[in-house]
Amino acid sequence: MKTRWLIVGNFGAGKSWLANQLAQKLSLPVVSMDLIWTNLLDPPPKPRANFLRELESAIQADEWILEGAYGDGASLALSRAEELVWLDLPTAECLANIEARQLRLEAQSAGLAPTEWKEL
Repeated sequence: MKTRWLIVGNFGAGKSWLANQLAQKLSLPVVSMDLIWTNLLDPPPKPRANFLRELESAIQADEWILEGAYGDGASLALSRAEELVWLDLPTAECLANIEARQLRLEAQSAGLAPTEWKEL
């Protein structure tokens, strides 16, 4: 079984979704370049050198599914990855996914249950 996966693609292509699906199926940890780049609890983004240093540390693990849209981060991880998944969706589909994600986040922050999201 492959134990180090790299998933790349445009924003809104479904990298995080796919990484989480694979993680459940393969029992591998997900590493998100977005979460390394910005600690969501403490913006703004880290300096680039810190991002690359933290990513380098993360990919030294024996098992991971790394997802993100950062070219230099993907290049760094590529040498350790055993499997590469390139999501190449049409721009319109990526934009629709980004919009849907934003609506879900807004619904969640407003306390709406998933069954109520269709009303947005």
